[in-house]
Amino acid sequence: CYDKANDVNVNTLAGFAAQNDVVATSRLDMDILLIGILMETNAFEAAEEIYTDGYNSISQDSHRNLRDLATSNNRRLVEDQFPIFRDFFNSDNYAHDIILK
Repeated sequence: CYDKANDVNVNTLAGFAAQNDVVATSRLDMDILLIGILMETNAFEAAEEIYTDGYNSISQDSHRNLRDLATSNNRRLVEDQFPIFRDFFNSDNYAHDIILK
């Protein structure tokens, strides 16, 4: 989008202006939808492959994937919440562990 009043390009997603280009990252939601469809059809190996390798979101010639988000050290940026979940589930990678059960 182009903001004529401020003479700048504005990245928008669902009507909200973003400071960075978030379109590629937002495509992870299509992976989540695809995983749900694959799970409904009992295509568990294919669903795990999408979770592990990604499919729809590309960054610098490689696919973003949900596994990396679930295990990234950047989760610790939410300092006040991360320890609560880590301690409750007794795992630094609690989301990843739950997803692969």
